[in-house]
Amino acid sequence: MQYKGFHMLLKKIFYFFYNHKLYNKSVDSLSKEYWDDALKISNILLERNYNTSLVLNNLIIIYYDGFNDLDSLLIRVEELFLNEDYDYFVLLLRKGHILYLQNKYDEALNCFNEVLDNDSCDLWAYFFKCCTLHKLNELKDSELFNRINPKNCNDDYLLFYIARYFYDIGMYDKSFYYLNQSLKLKPKSPNKLMFKGEVFKSLEKYDEALDACNEALKYNPKSPPLWNLKGIIYNKLKDYNNAIKCFDKTLEINNKYYFALANKSNALSRLGDYKSALKLNEKALDLTQDYPELWYNYGSSLFRNERFEEALKAYDKSLKLSPNNITTLSAKCETLVKLKNFEEVLSCTEEILKIDNENSYAIDSKLTALENLNRYDEMLSTYDDAFKIYPDDEYLIKDKKERLSRINKT
Repeated sequence: MQYKGFHMLLKKIFYFFYNHKLYNKSVDSLSKEYWDDALKISNILLERNYNTSLVLNNLIIIYYDGFNDLDSLLIRVEELFLNEDYDYFVLLLRKGHILYLQNKYDEALNCFNEVLDNDSCDLWAYFFKCCTLHKLNELKDSELFNRINPKNCNDDYLLFYIARYFYDIGMYDKSFYYLNQSLKLKPKSPNKLMFKGEVFKSLEKYDEALDACNEALKYNPKSPPLWNLKGIIYNKLKDYNNAIKCFDKTLEINNKYYFALANKSNALSRLGDYKSALKLNEKALDLTQDYPELWYNYGSSLFRNERFEEALKAYDKSLKLSPNNITTLSAKCETLVKLKNFEEVLSCTEEILKIDNENSYAIDSKLTALENLNRYDEMLSTYDDAFKIYPDDEYLIKDKKERLSRINKT
């Protein structure tokens, strides 16, 4: 009997280390965005009920970022509730996490409240509850995560998630603070260092962003997202040749990394190679059509190749996926101007101005449309509104004189 018990203990230890090794392999695949590999391994671990919360978290990333199909994962989680071997509250937390990402905030909140009713000290449930209430405008910025003391918190991953949330809402100082606290606990994390590069990029501190990327690459030199980010930063610095080298390195590691194809296309466009850029965008869309950025890039390539009607269709597809994107609406507006479709230009500018009533490009395009449609009274009224926003603006004053001069000559 003693031998049998010892044998069972050895078996448990073996399976623990084997599953742990498998989990690390899944994390490695995830960091490289090998979605299929990461999914296969994570499914095995989920079936074995190994570290279910973390495995489900990884599956959420896979289904959200990799496959854009959280509905399928939600069905899977609902099925697990029927199996008593799985922790009910772990499943409930991750169900809430999925609903939160689907913008189903009221349903998500119910999940987090139930978890907290069971354990008021569950900081992950508290974190997601704060995020949800903030999205519902029921929690002020200053009230976010007040129960979590970053100096006393030993969960580096939770601190990292808080840093990401502050970044998403534009509170970069707070984001850096929580990120640095997280890095103190785990300083050699390539994901956190890459995120640091993202934050520096957003602040237009490109040299610091490159330093963060290079530091991250010491620990994960075969990470496609890292090489892709480094290439994007070189694009921002207008160092297009180095950017292309980074995107080529990304594609050498993962030849299906469609964002690298699109970003390389941008670099080639800046170097004037519009035809090659267009081919890369088409290749990216052959891999996936689910991302608005890819359709936007494709539209931009078509525009540069003076294929304006096709560019317009690409921008519309991008806007179906991301309806209120001002960059894409502005690009669509510019294309409509090229096509001299001024009624549609007017409609497009109104969409932009509903989102940002001070958008100078939209105001200028609206004036152009009204001038070409001979709707001069509306044009003058638009100038009056513009001068209320930009009083004594030299460009506006000059532009008004030039338009009136053209009108008077007709």
